[in-house]
Amino acid sequence: MRVRDHRDWEDVRSVVLMTEGKYCTAEPFVEGDHDLRIQKIGDHYRAYRRRSVSGTWKTNTGCSVVEEIPLAPAYKMWADEASGMFGGLDVCTVDAICEAETGREYILEVNGTSSGLLPDHSDEDNTHIRDIVLNKMNSVLCAELEQER
Repeated sequence: MRVRDHRDWEDVRSVVLMTEGKYCTAEPFVEGDHDLRIQKIGDHYRAYRRRSVSGTWKTNTGCSVVEEIPLAPAYKMWADEASGMFGGLDVCTVDAICEAETGREYILEVNGTSSGLLPDHSDEDNTHIRDIVLNKMNSVLCAELEQER
């Protein structure tokens, strides 16, 4: 929720009170120029920039334009570090926002397999996912067969 003034805060306050002692946090608002999605599927990476064209303050809602951009070394590191933090995820995405005024990038979240694939590369990305699954299955099943011998 975006809080612009004390009236908005009253609305947020009533929602927070319903959480009954559960964890809640407030963060400064970052005016985003665009957001980023860094996708890791095994050893294959993609980076996307998404810009709102609908005028909403959320760059990931409404009508937007998505373009593939070069994978900066920092973006690859983000995906690799996020993957490692969760035990070595084979498939994950890192979402970030780029601050309009300064150009600074802030990581917002890490997604697993629920992050979805963009249509332009979905066939290729699904092939990479298929290969990862088949290699893991073969590795596990072949190891079990060897143990039985």
